[in-house]
Amino acid sequence: MKHVSFILLSLLCFAVMAQPLKHTIISGKILSPTSKDVELVHFNQWEWAEIPPIQLDDKGFFRFDLQLDEGKQFRIENSDNSWDLFYDAGDSVFLTLQVGKEDSTIQASGRGAAHCLWIVENERLTPKLPKASPDLLPVEAAKVIEETYKQRLAVFEKYCLQHPEVSENFKLYYRLEYRYRPYQRKQMLQFIYATNHKMEYDSVPLPKDFLGYMDTIAINIDKYWISDSYQDEVRNVVMQTYYNLVKRAKQGGNEKLYSDIERYELAKMMVTGRATWTVRAELLDACFREMDSTVQREYQIFLAQCPNPNIVNRLKANYAEKQIMAKGKKAPNLTATDLSGKTVSLSDFEGKIVMLDFWSSWCGPCLRELMMENAQKLEEKYTQKGIVFLKVNLDEKEENWTKTLDRLNIRSIGTHVHQAGDFDSPVAKAYGITGFPTYLILDKKGIIIENVPPRPSDAKLAEVLDNILAQ
Repeated sequence: MKHVSFILLSLLCFAVMAQPLKHTIISGKILSPTSKDVELVHFNQWEWAEIPPIQLDDKGFFRFDLQLDEGKQFRIENSDNSWDLFYDAGDSVFLTLQVGKEDSTIQASGRGAAHCLWIVENERLTPKLPKASPDLLPVEAAKVIEETYKQRLAVFEKYCLQHPEVSENFKLYYRLEYRYRPYQRKQMLQFIYATNHKMEYDSVPLPKDFLGYMDTIAINIDKYWISDSYQDEVRNVVMQTYYNLVKRAKQGGNEKLYSDIERYELAKMMVTGRATWTVRAELLDACFREMDSTVQREYQIFLAQCPNPNIVNRLKANYAEKQIMAKGKKAPNLTATDLSGKTVSLSDFEGKIVMLDFWSSWCGPCLRELMMENAQKLEEKYTQKGIVFLKVNLDEKEENWTKTLDRLNIRSIGTHVHQAGDFDSPVAKAYGITGFPTYLILDKKGIIIENVPPRPSDAKLAEVLDNILAQ
């Protein structure tokens, strides 16, 4: 039986290799596939070269041949179906995947099968986080999260005892996941509570030591970089340090002391070892929308010094995309469907100032901006002054868009349109959108005059709009 195969010999990890590369095979069969395309995605796309999709053969079989140096979590995608699985270097696993059933019906055999089957056991045995009451204070919700993850770790350790064949990389990956994932959930609790109660973020009461654990996290342990949650925590520690510096600067009356490029400089001082170039690349990428001579200089230095070609190539691509939204550029035309089913084009609003808002219903910060009363009042005020607030939703499914508008009761606030596809939608590609929410302000000729404006909930947006109207 002939399997479709692809030899990806150039797929390398970071320049600092923990172990020699080993031939790793991910193969299997998809039952009732919805398309011929099969994709293999690794979550850390900065360090990894993109793996081109392959085609299922006539009987639904696929095969990826990789070179791995350590354990990785991958996602196998077939159209709208996906399966998250762990593979270690040297594994040779054959999978049977049922479309529409996702992780609950995975079958696996071969070397490393226990690594993949943990996903099934995890779904079946691991305690789920209870649905929190909107009125549950962050400190109370944090206790629930901590206890649930302790139980999850206990279930995982029992699984490892029952399957002595699992690798040390597998054990390390999930132990770190259960250690650091609750940290990220705790960091979101203040935001969630503030959103549920339409409060300003900083006004939510928290104990002084609520995020004190962040000061104890060692961010430069190379072997921990295997964990996606640890990677997130390294980024969060840098960001938290930055925000603390900004807070102290504001208290001293200097709101302009820090900027995105200074956050990048902070990371250069804080992060070493294996995390160095990935974290720097992400923070440098955030500077590209407001390009100046300092950012340009750091960008050229980065390209010359970074040893990982995958990171360099992605940063170059992101740089090119961000130039689409540079100040002074003509905004690409876009077409989308409004709530009545009518096709709407950006060109329909020529002669008016337009604030574009690209968002998705799964994006927490997007929803917060849409539901904040001060943001709604600001938009209503400036709509009467002739400014168009064009809210472009990019959900995969139109029903997710309309249900969100109804749930938040905001159909009448702004001009709402939809184009399916998320980051793969034509408009996201045309504008180089890599994150939500993304805001732009266009002049009456469709020229971008603000590419990083304040968000609608920020009182500074009124000052920006007043200045534009006065010109």
